[in-house]
Amino acid sequence: MNLARRAVVLSVCTLAACAQVPQGRPSAPPVRASAPRTLSPAPVRTPVQAASAAHAAPPAPMPRAVPGMTSIGDMLRRVGAQSQAAANADEQRLRQLGAARSVEQRLHLSYLLLARPAPTVDQANQALILLGGIDHAGVDPGTRQFVRVLQRLARQTLGLAQLRAELGRANRQVADLQDKIAQIKSLEVQLQDRSKQGPER
Repeated sequence: MNLARRAVVLSVCTLAACAQVPQGRPSAPPVRASAPRTLSPAPVRTPVQAASAAHAAPPAPMPRAVPGMTSIGDMLRRVGAQSQAAANADEQRLRQLGAARSVEQRLHLSYLLLARPAPTVDQANQALILLGGIDHAGVDPGTRQFVRVLQRLARQTLGLAQLRAELGRANRQVADLQDKIAQIKSLEVQLQDRSKQGPER
């Protein structure tokens, strides 16, 4: 009898609590007559356990290499095996792409410009422009290092091309001076011949 009464009392209390909840809000969960539970403290992880858990977690995805060292190696082997005529054809094809060139195509064209027998100042400058901005954080370390080596090579090639251009200008100036000296000597010989012949009668 006591058990039945207790059940009725609990039911009434539950209905009263539900009636006091304003409309439009979710009702509170019914009161459960149960023994109070003791809250156990949260488990504390030791530094070793935290380190092992962090080690077990999957690593964050690395940025995708654009391009990778495999494609760069394939490009270098292809350029090394082709003739100068084929390299010139590839250079013309890559030039026609203009701003639509990918990063790998920019590397390809810059390498073709620097691998010529005697790159000019314009070609070395074009290679430097093509290599600009490629060694950013999204590129893998191997590709970034390769780009920096190409940039250093392009700067050295530019310096050599400028020296060749200056040497060519100096050689042309020397040739012009030698031509003028030869003309002056020819005039001197002619004057000497005329002086030996004496005045004309």
